[in-house]
Amino acid sequence: MSDDASGGSGGQRQHERVEANLPGKVFFAGRDHAVTLTDISLGGAGIETETRLPVGSLVDLDIGTAGRFPVVVARSPETGAYGLRFAVAGTEMQQLQDALTKAFPALAG
Repeated sequence: MSDDASGGSGGQRQHERVEANLPGKVFFAGRDHAVTLTDISLGGAGIETETRLPVGSLVDLDIGTAGRFPVVVARSPETGAYGLRFAVAGTEMQQLQDALTKAFPALAG
């Protein structure tokens, strides 16, 4: 996923994504829900989960050693796969990018 996970910019991605197959969690509706992280970029992430996440919802994504970050559910096809956009700015964005490039070195290039 990327900054355009909502479909803007004609589908052009602003950040390269890295495929993944890692366990994670989203915090939504007062509890943690298991997810599988399917891809990640400096702008967002793709996940699969059995939990229904309404588009536009603000949730926290826990991706293990990289940390826990606020994301907006930007895309939700009927398959249980979701596109998430990181909801950080300013110094938090730099902290996010530092954590992600440390956990996923392929994002640094």
